[in-house]
Amino acid sequence: MRIDLSQAVSEGGRIYGKGVGPMALFLIVYGLISFVAAWIPGVSTLYSLAIDPVLGAGMIYMAHQLYTSQRTSVETGFKGFKKIVGIAVINLITGIIIGVLFVLVLLPFIASDFSQVIDDIQMLSQFEGATDPDDAQAMIDQLFGIFTNYLPALIAASFVAMLASIPFIFAPFYYIVGEREIGESISKGFKAGLANMHILVLFLIVLGIVSGLSIFTAFIALLFIIPYSQCILYAMYRQMEPVELEPEANEEILDL
Repeated sequence: MRIDLSQAVSEGGRIYGKGVGPMALFLIVYGLISFVAAWIPGVSTLYSLAIDPVLGAGMIYMAHQLYTSQRTSVETGFKGFKKIVGIAVINLITGIIIGVLFVLVLLPFIASDFSQVIDDIQMLSQFEGATDPDDAQAMIDQLFGIFTNYLPALIAASFVAMLASIPFIFAPFYYIVGEREIGESISKGFKAGLANMHILVLFLIVLGIVSGLSIFTAFIALLFIIPYSQCILYAMYRQMEPVELEPEANEEILDL
């Protein structure tokens, strides 16, 4: 089904309007957990692979509860831990696919000047274990030179990887809200995202611009922009996967 962006923005605003406080508070807690985990040795990798995707999915749980029950709480954002394996696996699989595409785009650039790559590696190996300040500065200069040489390739590969990630944006929604299996969630999410690629690209461009402008509020505005954007994505998902709700329904049906 094709997404109606204006309708999704309107519906997303309606959903978000019922949970501004809890969603902002959850985002603060999420940010604090991420900050602490990044500074604990040996935890950051595990966190990025398993915990971060679950907390990131917390907004989906909250948006769904707002849609079905007209209310939510900070605790709802942590319900993803009941499905931590599935959420982490979806994140890992999509990450691998995107990573492979990144490498495939990068490889031709590397292969076209493979001898230079070998020379760069050998040059860097000379600085292994260097403690002299002059050697350290020389290594930094060498790394900067390598980065500059491959900057066009990195930009191209990053652009392709970014575009490749967009169609997978609905995979967690199908798994969490639609209660589909992992494979089906990725497949249906990819098809839905691909069919609405132009809408998602436009939405993400506008979101990027608005998020960038939050610098004028010391990024405090992100506490409202991020939850609102997730509610809009939820509204998009609901356009593709509508559900009938009783008018008087206010029960929590998200106790997964």
